[in-house]
Parts: sequence; structure tokens; C-alpha cells
Amino acid sequence: MNPYGAKAKLHLMEYCPSWYSGIEDKEAYFTEIGNEAQRQASSVYSKISKPELGENDIAAWQMANETVNELLYPTPEDQEEEPDDPWWKGLEDHDPPEIIIPITRG
Repeated sequence: MNPYGAKAKLHLMEYCPSWYSGIEDKEAYFTEIGNEAQRQASSVYSKISKPELGENDIAAWQMANETVNELLYPTPEDQEEEPDDPWWKGLEDHDPPEIIIPITRG
């Protein structure tokens, strides 16, 4: 299991325990997740890195690693997803309140 798989395993253990407990072959599962994350990150890195920096393009590695975050860190079980009807929906249909600023002359 590579570091990506280990990160995914730790995340699921802590934030998605029922999902984690339902995985029969944890070693195989997280090895595959890690390998897929490595493939995706390497692919992105090869497309965005600056050749003159070689393997030392830190910014490109950071961006490439960010592309696999969703794969490695699924939404925790106790965290709600984005609501279907957020509180701000429809506010654009209303006029903003009038703000009156008193002017004093002295």
C-alpha cells in the first residue's frame, strides 16, 4: 500500500467507520485506491509541471495531489451534504432592504 492508500485508510477509519468496517479485504481495497490516486496525480503532474524543474516542481505536485483529494477523502458520515434547498436560494428575487444613514451637520 502506497502513501495515498494509507491516507485513504486513515480517513475512512476515522470519519467513515461503517464504510470502513464493510470493506472485506482492506489491504487490497486501499492498495487499489492508492494506486489509482498515484496514477491520477502522476498524470496531472506530467501535464502541468515545468520540465526544467524535473521532479522538483513543488507547485505542480501540490496541484496534482489536490486532484485526488475527493478519491482519498470522501465526505465524513456525520457531515451533511450541501442542502438541496439552501437558505439563500431565492434571495436574489427580493429587493435589498433600504439602509438609511442619518446625516448630522455640526
